[in-house]
Amino acid sequence: MLVKKGFLFPHPPLLIKEIGGKRLQEVSKTLKGIEKALEQLEGINFDTIVIFGPHTTISRRGISVLASRKVKGDFSNFGFPEVALSGECDEEFISRLVSKENKVQFNPLYETSLDHGIMLPLYFLQKIGIKGKLVITGIAWEGADYHIDFGKIISETARELNRNLLLVASGDLSHRLTYNAPAGYNPQGKLFDSMIVNFFETGDASRIKNLDWELLERAGECGYRPLMTLIGAFSDSPFKSKLYSYEGPFGVGYLVGGIEER
Repeated sequence: MLVKKGFLFPHPPLLIKEIGGKRLQEVSKTLKGIEKALEQLEGINFDTIVIFGPHTTISRRGISVLASRKVKGDFSNFGFPEVALSGECDEEFISRLVSKENKVQFNPLYETSLDHGIMLPLYFLQKIGIKGKLVITGIAWEGADYHIDFGKIISETARELNRNLLLVASGDLSHRLTYNAPAGYNPQGKLFDSMIVNFFETGDASRIKNLDWELLERAGECGYRPLMTLIGAFSDSPFKSKLYSYEGPFGVGYLVGGIEER
């Protein structure tokens, strides 16, 4: 039986010890949540790790997919070029994935640079020795159904290629939780975050599918489309979800949650 695990991770670079330093205590709940989530991966050998995030190139031609053989990146944009990562891509998986254009369109990019939204979860995976070839994608300027279909295609590709699959949705929740938040305050931010928390606590995705775009805009989030992709990847069979942590330091919602088949 093939293994399929999925997670939603936030992506503030200060979660990384070398970058966060003394400020790690301000995100202690999130770090403990990541630790608990990663414990679920002990003893599992993954063939393919698919990471999708909102900061990889967004194209009007569909979902961007890094199609180079190897990828790499570092945190020089945050003043820490010594924190560097690299990995090998699953070229067979990528080729099969982009050949499935129908409801979802793909935009292969022959570039090698990773953005911080992808590198953050990859840092923690590599730190504990999780191996597997990579599939790195972005999101599209489309709604929930489009990304759910994208998730379905990812799972379908894994089944066809007989891959043990790890999926990671990279994204933060509302950036408008407090008056000193990066994007300013909006009460819709707390409402949005509470709905996502409720999903991971209950496993009921019905309340968060096709959320009103005005709510998403006012919440100032960057994790909704990645989460819809993750949910889509598990929509072909019963699944269970788990909330590992949630906190809103700096006025931004950081949630660590997991999804797996029952």
